[in-house]
Amino acid sequence: MNDKTDYQGVSFSKRDRKFKSTFTYKGITHECGTSNNPREAARLRDITILRLGAPQEKLQVLKPKKEEL
Repeated sequence: MNDKTDYQGVSFSKRDRKFKSTFTYKGITHECGTSNNPREAARLRDITILRLGAPQEKLQVLKPKKEEL
């Protein structure tokens, strides 16, 4: 299995046999969690982004809905 995914900051750990997510903010790399599913790992990364107060442009799964004009 390829260790790359369609989600930024999410990769497959061959050792753990799970998808691992990380996020670097202000020079610090945060371990966001692991999951059997790459989308769930990306969601864990998004939760970390929100908790850190990082720019929401970095969100991939939990993107805010655009208001209709």
